[in-house]
Amino acid sequence: MTTPTHSFDEFPSDRGTDASRILTALARIVEKLEALRRADTHFNVSGADEHEYRLNSPLSEHEVVAFEKQAGVSVPEEYRAFVLEIGNGGAGPQNGCHSLCEEGTRLLKQPFPISRAMANAAISARDYDTINIRLKSNDSDGMEAGLLELSTGDYLDDTKIVFSGELRGTIWAWDPHNELLFPLCDRRREQLGFLAWYEEWLDEGLAEMIRK
Repeated sequence: MTTPTHSFDEFPSDRGTDASRILTALARIVEKLEALRRADTHFNVSGADEHEYRLNSPLSEHEVVAFEKQAGVSVPEEYRAFVLEIGNGGAGPQNGCHSLCEEGTRLLKQPFPISRAMANAAISARDYDTINIRLKSNDSDGMEAGLLELSTGDYLDDTKIVFSGELRGTIWAWDPHNELLFPLCDRRREQLGFLAWYEEWLDEGLAEMIRK
């Protein structure tokens, strides 16, 4: 595992608005991860004792393409950029991020059976029963279709990313106690993508260190 040492100065700035946004976010994440690693020397942030703020080595383009061929679906852009440029798992939310290639691919190309309209309605109402009824009635794979597990907490609560369907790239959480899958959102109640989810963890950890 490695500590973050990347510099993004070598990347061209004319790769398009979304590519530029992703590269800017990646650079910000590397900076914040290093700041949190230096601040939390005793691993007080939850899960830090598991990963110690170390990252696995990034994947090569060849390795990511091989995963995509096996899965039959492309990796969502933000997550793809992270595993190529920063690290393939290691330091991250909960007890750390899983490696991309250690996760199963069987159901990734099946569309996640929730529409953006249904998700938005559930977020507005703060009522996720309709979503979960839809997932459970889809078929035996309804709770897993189009989803890849990103991380796991101490209480078997998982965080997942959508690979297929309208909500591709969004982040969802599994509550094992209530058997409930629900979308993770920011303060404006907009669904989080991978980079916002990861950076939110960093911001919360840095804020915790300031309070201490």
